[in-house]
Amino acid sequence: MNTWYNDATTNFKTFSESSDLIDYETGDIIRKATADELRESIDAAKVDGGAGVIDVDGRSCYVSE
Repeated sequence: MNTWYNDATTNFKTFSESSDLIDYETGDIIRKATADELRESIDAAKVDGGAGVIDVDGRSCYVSE
């Protein structure tokens, strides 16, 4: 799903300014993602099949552009 992660790692600062934190279950945009959340989602995508799901305050989320 998040096939853009490879590009995000090469242009991290620019990409992170426009990335959203998304609720994995509902698809709702929660807010703009932090740089740390983007990094965590990228790392998670490497092991979870590409979804990049992370836990944010007890909520399953992922970061999307």
